[in-house]
Amino acid sequence: MKKIKQKWNKLQLNHKVVTMLVFAITIPSIILITTIFEIMRMNTINQELQSLSYEIDKQFLEIEKNIITMETIENFFINNKDLIEFLIQAEHSKVTTKDSINFYQDTIHTLEQIINSNQSLYQVRLYIPHKNIQEMMPILYHQDRIQNMSWDKEIDGWHFGYEDNLFINSSQNELIMSNVTKIYPEENNNHIAIMEVAMTMETMFNSIYNAGKNECGFFIDNKNNVYSNKCENMIEYIANDIKSLREKSIFYKSYNGDSFIIGYLPLNNLNGKLIITKNITSQINILISIGLCLVILIIILVFAITTIFKKVTNRLFNKFYEILYSIHEIQRGDLSIVIEKSGDDEINDLGEQINKLSNQIKNLVEENVNREILIKNSEIKALQNQINAHFIYNVLESIKMMAEIEEHYEISDAITALGKLLRYTIKWTNINVTIQEEIEYIKNYMILINLRFDYEISLNISIDDFVGKQLIPKMSLQPIVENSLYHGIEELAEETTIYITGVANETALYIEIMDTGRGMDSEAITRLYQKINGEIESAGGAGNGIGLKNVQDRIRMCFGDEYNLVITSKKDEFTKVRMYLPITQK
Repeated sequence: MKKIKQKWNKLQLNHKVVTMLVFAITIPSIILITTIFEIMRMNTINQELQSLSYEIDKQFLEIEKNIITMETIENFFINNKDLIEFLIQAEHSKVTTKDSINFYQDTIHTLEQIINSNQSLYQVRLYIPHKNIQEMMPILYHQDRIQNMSWDKEIDGWHFGYEDNLFINSSQNELIMSNVTKIYPEENNNHIAIMEVAMTMETMFNSIYNAGKNECGFFIDNKNNVYSNKCENMIEYIANDIKSLREKSIFYKSYNGDSFIIGYLPLNNLNGKLIITKNITSQINILISIGLCLVILIIILVFAITTIFKKVTNRLFNKFYEILYSIHEIQRGDLSIVIEKSGDDEINDLGEQINKLSNQIKNLVEENVNREILIKNSEIKALQNQINAHFIYNVLESIKMMAEIEEHYEISDAITALGKLLRYTIKWTNINVTIQEEIEYIKNYMILINLRFDYEISLNISIDDFVGKQLIPKMSLQPIVENSLYHGIEELAEETTIYITGVANETALYIEIMDTGRGMDSEAITRLYQKINGEIESAGGAGNGIGLKNVQDRIRMCFGDEYNLVITSKKDEFTKVRMYLPITQK
């Protein structure tokens, strides 16, 4: 380090300037490029995470829909009275040829039409444990055909990824999955049929068998069998990352230098789990290529600037010391000095710039003086505003006394409430106040609100002294009460009550505000949460959630992200808003 310092001291001034210039350009440029690359990389990853989350949610809904379809068909068969009665009679050899023909023409034909009308189903089959009647394709078969199926040893439950080998010479290669159950009559424990409700694996797991170019999908059943149409080796890489997962998870991971977005979704109804992976290496490589191009561009730019600047400095420093004295005089405070111009080269331009700098310093000094005067004037104006506020309170007090003299007590009470409201709103205070102060403000607010309506809106407040002395951001409860009024109660136009309750434990508390107004459905609550959490933009106007968002933002700013608003509601019945806060006063 000492040798480097000695070499630096021996360098000419122009070489020092050039060297510093190189570092001044190169280092920030590298930092800037690195930062931009990381931001672009994270944006790409986040976009892919959101995209895969949406895709996996969509696939989940499709799978649930398919399961419901299969369960509906299964229940329809089990609850078909004609079918069950025929199977019971067949078991006891009480079925005539005529009965079989009628059953085939009526019941079997109807069931077949129902199956064919649902395009997502592959087939529904019943296997009977005897040969008292003939097979009625494509629904009724003898049970000995099951031995051709891969699940003949383990009948009940879900079965995945097997070929339809019902007929030995079948050329069907499409993989199917099914739910197999035994049908029991009410009078005994022996099954009268085995029902197979089947669907193709491609229909049930569309994201696996129709995955995009860079996507892979897997379904893992409860026996850890893996089903996929490609990328089977990928499951080996991600096995350790997903084995401890129990709920939906979307995450980014790098394997062998490649970048992947992994989506994990448990499918409890199928006793399995769905995994979708997306290779985003190409997107990351594009960003790396852009970064390398920028680095090369910066290197070329630095070289060009260095070459030009070196030539300029060689000419510049010839007259440098000639104007150095003038600079020192300006530094001593002599702003009246002027550097004479003797040419049009860079050093003379420097002298001219120094003259401009001197003038700017003069202007800045004058601006600072004017700013100080403005600050003093602002302080005087603030004092006047405070005096004006006291004047307003005094005028309201005079009006109140006039109303009481005239025995207009309702007007007197309203003016009293208004005065308290204004005093609480305008007076300077810390960002936090006690909950009791907020409650008093709400009481005065409701006195004024009730002047607008022909009906009365009451307050039912249940807050003890311990909760009342805890701190809360100022003006936090009023927006929630206002929402209850204008979005829950006003359209009902009838007498009602707003309930305000405070509940505390050792470390935290919540304030609950409930109205019995219009309420909201689940979709409206979800949309409101998205607005409060900033997931979607809240436009200006009533009912847009911006008031509740501001309240939650202020709570988190004061106390941390673990404290927030929780909203529950039922359409046409009630809405509850809970505000969670820490214990601040013991």
